[in-house]
Amino acid sequence: MDKVEEYVVPLYVTLEDLYNGTQKKLKVTRKRCQGVTTYDDEFFVTVDIKSGWCDGTTITYKGEGDQTSPMSNPGDLVFTIKTVDHDRFVRSYNDLIYRCPITLEQALTGHKFTIITLDNRDIDIQVDEIVTPLTTRVITSEGMPYMENPKMKGNLIIEFDIIFPKKLSDEQKKLIKEALGGNGF
Repeated sequence: MDKVEEYVVPLYVTLEDLYNGTQKKLKVTRKRCQGVTTYDDEFFVTVDIKSGWCDGTTITYKGEGDQTSPMSNPGDLVFTIKTVDHDRFVRSYNDLIYRCPITLEQALTGHKFTIITLDNRDIDIQVDEIVTPLTTRVITSEGMPYMENPKMKGNLIIEFDIIFPKKLSDEQKKLIKEALGGNGF
């Protein structure tokens, strides 16, 4: 008996799913044969998504894929993890990157903000130093879990996106020059 190709299905998950681990119950339609008739067979499968998995991770269910002829064994059903875009974080291996928008005033005078983590904790960040477009802040062990050891985590890397004013009045320009002019920039 010949075995058919794998039936590969993308499994779309969130960063929260990959951070915390979860289960997804999915309805799958596969081809099956009975005599000379080929028909669609629908069934449900529960996929355990482990903490720390990443894009491209595959989960294989042997013999649960398509069967294209009565003389062939069913192929394997393979789910491939695909991460959907996140509104706050970008994943880079086991690190999470957070882009923090700040005003020019905040970049020069400091500010405080809170990051809500993927497991809904608050991390309060106080920035007292001057922030440039190249400034980053690293919070260790607040990134994604490692696939091999989910108790270990990557880092949370904060990058700053400085929002400059669109225009300044002559008076505002004068005040800025007075405030910064004597510093030897």
